[in-house]
Amino acid sequence: MDAARQLILDRIADLGTDLKAVSLALGRNHAYLQQFISRGVPGELGERDRKKLAIILKVNDEHLRSRPVEHIDSMDVASLVDRSKKRKPDQEVRVVGYIGAGAEVHTVDDHEKGAGLDLVQVDFPVKHGTVGVIVRGDSMLPMFEDGDLIGYIRDASGPEQLIGKICVVKVVDGPTYIKRLKRGTEPGLYTLVSANARDIEDVDIEWAARYRFHLPADEWHRLRGAD
Repeated sequence: MDAARQLILDRIADLGTDLKAVSLALGRNHAYLQQFISRGVPGELGERDRKKLAIILKVNDEHLRSRPVEHIDSMDVASLVDRSKKRKPDQEVRVVGYIGAGAEVHTVDDHEKGAGLDLVQVDFPVKHGTVGVIVRGDSMLPMFEDGDLIGYIRDASGPEQLIGKICVVKVVDGPTYIKRLKRGTEPGLYTLVSANARDIEDVDIEWAARYRFHLPADEWHRLRGAD
């Protein structure tokens, strides 16, 4: 198996998704990536698919350039995915910015460059690629307080898959919030529901991700001090 195909399997395992979901996110049939990896069809991803897949998997699209491969049995692909999923999870979370729970805050989401505001060694396993953001504002009290740390990981999920869930939500040309997601009054628009403040109605969403963990401010500061 060439490096590009192995990278796809590794990143899919890291993100906690699967070949079918990512194929559909590409706008292809559910078996598209399975065939690409196991049968070498197509021999190389087209430019559109390669660039879109790079965004989904959060990798450089040049790393997804592949070469034709010999047929690989589907059982071999399954075992490769399984081995990738068995890798030990990380316990290190990079804090990449702030998130609004009332206050309009623009996050500093530069984790792809290896930077960030802080680094916290948590005392529980997290999936590779999980990042943290610090809550600003009080509109989600009593669930989230100002200064708390929220962990999330961006994957192939779309907003429609997260309706009714509490999510990290990036508004198009706007701030990032922690809110419950609800459908808006028109297709493609969404309402961000607060716990104790007015809803933010009919906004266009750039991306949404379900939050993975929540640490009170004093707890994550304690963990940071223990590093």
